[in-house]
Amino acid sequence: MSSTDQRDASLEETVELKAPAWLGDEDDDGDEPELELAPEPAVAGESVLAALKAQRESMGDDRHFDYVPRWWRGLLVLRFGAVSPSAQTAIANRIMATKGKQVPNANLDTLIAAFQCGLGRSTPTGELEVIPAPDGEPATLKELVEVLGLGTVDRARDAMRLIFAGANSPETALTALGSDWNEWASNENEEADDAFMGES
Repeated sequence: MSSTDQRDASLEETVELKAPAWLGDEDDDGDEPELELAPEPAVAGESVLAALKAQRESMGDDRHFDYVPRWWRGLLVLRFGAVSPSAQTAIANRIMATKGKQVPNANLDTLIAAFQCGLGRSTPTGELEVIPAPDGEPATLKELVEVLGLGTVDRARDAMRLIFAGANSPETALTALGSDWNEWASNENEEADDAFMGES
């Protein structure tokens, strides 16, 4: 058989093409393959809700940042904690309402919102005690300056500035404190997440 005849014979052979396996069998009726959907999560039970409520109530417990003003020779400690979302929103709204004029006060307002109490001691290595207001409750910033004999003020901002008046540069010291608090707050969130996931 000549080479031409062989070529013609090969062209007349029937080539069977098979579809890939993922397209289904040849006898398939043409319907789309059914996708397996993930099961819907179960409705949270009482135990789950109780755990969430307990976690909400514990948020902020034993979470604090202590700042020791150097010019108070270690006798005064300012204790700060977390700032609630509502307080953060109020600060942001105040900035927006004044078209940015309150931006310089944002750091100070955040520190005021985070302030928990003042602590004092008779020696730099002594036991810390909460400084009380006249009613026996922990003194607020405005009450604290009165207890310390710094004067009487109407605004918490003025109280904070009075406490920092002994620094070489009060505004610089307040800015540095704001940065330290922000770093603490960020690390505290990460540590809380690790503890919740059992990684600490």
